[in-house]
Amino acid sequence: MNAIRISKELKDHFARSRSNKYVVHSIFKEAINLMDDSGELITLLTENKDLAPMSVVIAGRSSSFRNVLANDEVEITTSGMTFVHSQMQLDFSNASVTPCVLMLKGKGLHLEEQITKLNLLRDILCERGETSGILPLLDSVERYKGLGLKTCGLRMNTYCEFIQEVFVEILKCLDRKAFNEVVDWLPKFIGFGPGLTPSTDDFLTGVILTYIASAMMGEDSMEATEDFAQNVYRFSINRTTKVSETMLKQVALGRASENHLKVVQSLFISNNLNFEFLVKRVLANGATSGADFLLGVYCAMVLSKY
Repeated sequence: MNAIRISKELKDHFARSRSNKYVVHSIFKEAINLMDDSGELITLLTENKDLAPMSVVIAGRSSSFRNVLANDEVEITTSGMTFVHSQMQLDFSNASVTPCVLMLKGKGLHLEEQITKLNLLRDILCERGETSGILPLLDSVERYKGLGLKTCGLRMNTYCEFIQEVFVEILKCLDRKAFNEVVDWLPKFIGFGPGLTPSTDDFLTGVILTYIASAMMGEDSMEATEDFAQNVYRFSINRTTKVSETMLKQVALGRASENHLKVVQSLFISNNLNFEFLVKRVLANGATSGADFLLGVYCAMVLSKY
């Protein structure tokens, strides 16, 4: 196998920790997760997937992963990695290196421009968003802020009905920027919902990344935002899935998958990116993960801008 792209974060990690031993943690159609002896998770992705922090994208589609064995040992070499028992090799010596960290360079958007994009985000979520996670709670933030918008009409499910009261309490805390109080609600919130990255964790990822962007623009305290993000990650340890825990660890450092970053960037700075395309691309991520992440982005923006 040949890698075509690698995140800067992963390349730096290998440079620091080349001697670490890895095993195959989990295998999926378009992704393989490896874990080292310290619990660090890295991901191999097929070329149709977005580059993420601590990930490498390989040439080809899912057929490339067919011969990988569960629990196989993996050794890191100077040019790639070797799967010991399946006798497969991955060469990333010619892979392009890309940072997967939030960066805001350019002219900031006026409030009117942000609201226009926020309305477009809402329309796409209402029309195309996967509703089997917690996306139907979108109406809750609009009712809480008294926006008077026509309801999206997304049908509530058992996840939403169970978590709605806690969700609204978290909205109230976020609206007051009472981040420590949000953490107090996490025992009843984090790790809840379907998927490898449960819905509430995807939601928190969207919230955190949006607040980091806001702090970068001088609209919020970076110190308070970073403390909040780290507290969410620390609380998640051993309370959610390993994949989700890793996601929250990375977002606390301002890191996320490429198009997730671009959506948030596009809500704060002027660029030539196709915002509608980016939102739809993120929606295609996982079963409910994209929609739940975008719900977090939408809620954080609504709380800040209205």
